[in-house]
Amino acid sequence: FTVFADKESKMTWKTYIIIMVSMFVVCGIKMLYAPLLIALLYVPKDRFANSKTRIIMKSSIFVLFLAVMAIMLLPTLVSTSTGVEAAGDARGGSTSASGQLKYILSNPGGYTKLLLSSIVRNFADYTVGTSIYGWFAHLGPFSVSSIITVVVMFFAVTYTKEGITLTKWPRIIIGVLSFGIICLIWTALYMSFTPVGMGEILGVQARYYMPIIIPMMTIVNLPQIKNSINTRIYNMIALIAPMAITYSMI
Repeated sequence: FTVFADKESKMTWKTYIIIMVSMFVVCGIKMLYAPLLIALLYVPKDRFANSKTRIIMKSSIFVLFLAVMAIMLLPTLVSTSTGVEAAGDARGGSTSASGQLKYILSNPGGYTKLLLSSIVRNFADYTVGTSIYGWFAHLGPFSVSSIITVVVMFFAVTYTKEGITLTKWPRIIIGVLSFGIICLIWTALYMSFTPVGMGEILGVQARYYMPIIIPMMTIVNLPQIKNSINTRIYNMIALIAPMAITYSMI
């Protein structure tokens, strides 16, 4: 996101390779994050060395996006069109990805209502709440996890650097893509982990939101907010706060 925000930053081949390898690894784990690649298509043209480099980079990014989406969607779409049932996650019980897709397509209004209500009901907890910052697997929640939320949001809102800020359209693009990924997360678990036709989406956990937390934080980091704290003091707070939280957990 530095290539978006910093006018002095350039999309070098080194940066490009790091981005592509990182996205390849992330999409290999969960293909649902592929839409983040779309954001790179909106990197301003002045960040590239020349037009030829821009075309090559953006074209390959778009091809990778199409490939990942095809690998993710085609098996279910083909099985649905041929009438062959595609199984869901065995841990979800009697699930069927193709059967669930047929149900969604036959009842789009009902599923949209279920999807949006599920997202809204869990949004705060999954983005700034205990489930995303203060849950430690079988150990359960951190006793004062709200402190972690306050610390994280403080730095998300107040982090500023001279000449680095996102303009209006990158914020909108990131917001739309993040919402799209959230919809994909809930839909994927509805199809693979939830019995067909169930009025609840099972299996979604806050950890699935982790790859899009930082992109979403760039939206709340508004240029209107000016941080006048001395840099040395600010950095000291940034080091001491997580150390104190870690110590209290230990």
